[in-house]
Amino acid sequence: MKLVISILCLFISGCSGLMVSNINRAPVVDQGLVTIQDDRTLEEKQARRDSMTSPVVFFAEDEVSPPALDFLLEGLLNNQEKYSALNIIIDDFYIIDYFPARIKSVGNGSLISDLLIGNGASSAEKWGFIKNLEIPSDENGIVCIFAGTINGKSVKVASYQKYNESPFSTFIRNDEAFIESILLAIEDSSLKILKIIEG
Repeated sequence: MKLVISILCLFISGCSGLMVSNINRAPVVDQGLVTIQDDRTLEEKQARRDSMTSPVVFFAEDEVSPPALDFLLEGLLNNQEKYSALNIIIDDFYIIDYFPARIKSVGNGSLISDLLIGNGASSAEKWGFIKNLEIPSDENGIVCIFAGTINGKSVKVASYQKYNESPFSTFIRNDEAFIESILLAIEDSSLKILKIIEG
């Protein structure tokens, strides 16, 4: 029955429009220390799944609540060597569910970079670094990608966090392991960003 429900969910919506809203804490961000210029298009903030057999789903901007971007900002502010203001220009920010194991699909990390290129990215070179994540083709996980400029430094990072769905879960986006994977991927990306801007 669980499999039938999951298939119906994917068939009806491709999992777009389904909220990740079971996050049990709100990020704490001192907005006075953050200046943001968001250069993403409306299209880039929408949910996306290229086909019903694709193991890649791009989350819409409003599908994670509280917002994923706020968790990234929290990680950046809290993990700084010296607590200071951040001037951020966002070119790209994606939270991606990559789930070949869940649908018994065959794939690898290059699928994600290929789909990004198809989603309006300027070149294969721009997203080639994602292939270096070495994402397993037999797992499920969350990928967090950020590209932009922070305090005048160009930044481009990607992080992957595996999740193991509970056998008792009826809706993957409310699964504790799934949600924790989102938060860990964002946290890891924030640490990678700080390594660049503080290096």
